[in-house]
Amino acid sequence: MNINKTLFLVTLCFFWVTACSDSNPEMSEPTQIPRMTVRSTPTPIITTTDKTKTNEPALTDVTTYYNNGVSYLELGKYQEAIEAFTKAIKINPRTAAIYYNRGTAYYVLEEYQNAVEDYTRAINLDPSDTWAYSNRGVAYDELGQHQKAIEDYSKAIKLDPSDIVTYRNRGNAYDLLGRYESAIEDYTKAIKLDPSDPDVYGNRGASYYILGEYQKAIEDYSKAIELNPSDPVTYNIRGDSYSELGAYQKAIEDYSKAIELNPSDIVTYNLRGTSYYMLGEVQQAIKDYTKAIELEPNFPNSYGNRGSAYYYIKEYIKAIKDYTKVIELSPTDFISYYNRGISYRQIGEHQKAIEDFTKVIDLGQGQIDTDKVKNLLTDSQNILLEIKK
Repeated sequence: MNINKTLFLVTLCFFWVTACSDSNPEMSEPTQIPRMTVRSTPTPIITTTDKTKTNEPALTDVTTYYNNGVSYLELGKYQEAIEAFTKAIKINPRTAAIYYNRGTAYYVLEEYQNAVEDYTRAINLDPSDTWAYSNRGVAYDELGQHQKAIEDYSKAIKLDPSDIVTYRNRGNAYDLLGRYESAIEDYTKAIKLDPSDPDVYGNRGASYYILGEYQKAIEDYSKAIELNPSDPVTYNIRGDSYSELGAYQKAIEDYSKAIELNPSDIVTYNLRGTSYYMLGEVQQAIKDYTKAIELEPNFPNSYGNRGSAYYYIKEYIKAIKDYTKVIELSPTDFISYYNRGISYRQIGEHQKAIEDFTKVIDLGQGQIDTDKVKNLLTDSQNILLEIKK
């Protein structure tokens, strides 16, 4: 039985302030979360005690409980599997395979500490068990103990240098620790062992992306697409790489393909809209942001992006309405207070602009250059004083 768990690459939109001015509000930028792949396989054999020893239960009792546990695993009845393996352990506590399989059941039930403990018992009984090290590493990863995971993966690789999955998992652990060059080395080793796995190319591409090596990322994503042309996520993240290089038309083509494969992906509509925006095709951008809003009316970034597009074409009232919606959905989003504030300035609503800039200063301490916001606030205050004279 193979148990696979994948955390797909997710692209999210965030607002960032790089400068405070009355120019265009800042658009969204993508961030990546590398995908994680896990494999756990119960051992189909069992090593039993010598049935000639005295005071030992009948071999068939252990075998029956063990085989029942394996059957439950294959049926996805993990709690029943744990109970069966526990009964086998009570009869025979010296068999590594039973602990290994119970650890796998614990893992699937997300009882990761219990899984670690059982894999550790399996290792103590059989220090040559490659998969016990590998799976304990996976459980450590789930517990956020990535350095311990790397140590286990390294031990597994030493025992079996041809284990593709463990190279891949160690690469993921390096990635999670921000050691992207080491991650790339492991993904490269996995690719040499099996050049037909699209996910490994995708993982390596993600590491290249984070390092700013966008052309290499594109090459890896392109290979992943060649191997699996039906995965919308890979088109999406290749589009991000094209966007980083300023190749917005190519980014649009990839985002469009991703949308074709997954028409309900609001994030990709936002990203394609932003690429249209960067090409000056603002009405197309607005259409994409509007579509994202129709699909998910409570996702604040879509309103923020559409507000920025409206601001660009000087439809300030519409921009204010969208920024207000962002604030309603996310009351601590100081960027939208800023964007709404500069929009109010454009229509002469300086008192409201002052209120928004004040809010930006309160919420954005330590995150933005508040001096520039204060300059805008002071300017609006001076304008109001002049009006009152």
